[in-house]
Amino acid sequence: VWVLATVLGVWKLADRVSNPLRAVIAAHSMRVNHLLQAGDASGLTDSGLTGQYLRLNILPGEFITSHDVSPMPLLPVEARPLFAASTSAGAVRAGATEVDASGQLCDGADSLAQVVVVAPVCPAATGAGDHCVVLVRAAPADVDKLIEALGKKPSLDAILFKPSCK
Repeated sequence: VWVLATVLGVWKLADRVSNPLRAVIAAHSMRVNHLLQAGDASGLTDSGLTGQYLRLNILPGEFITSHDVSPMPLLPVEARPLFAASTSAGAVRAGATEVDASGQLCDGADSLAQVVVVAPVCPAATGAGDHCVVLVRAAPADVDKLIEALGKKPSLDAILFKPSCK
């Protein structure tokens, strides 16, 4: 078993070193579902990985390959629902919707609930428009209230995710 694990580890390391995308090196720590943008890694702009979502946690200095990314975020299986809310591409570019970031679901200036980001879904973060969606998780005590409030809104754009509603 140990020999097999060692052989697989050496093979994986050799694959990463010989990969033509090895020039993509993480500039900082990033979590699963992080949306790759300029500045996240050296060599990223020429790699075709911009706008992709990480499938694993990455530490500074690690290689990022095409095997490490996905075109859509990975959704966790949870006992409580995830909610989708609109947000701006500017907020995504600024890092306000980073995985595990706290914020609020806002109906105008009113806060409906404090939430935590699961993943931004934002093709606009790479320059195409200004509309994005963020998937969030709410505290169990807020779930029923959010389901009721969101059921009364005519569209997804009626509720916004922001760091603060004020």
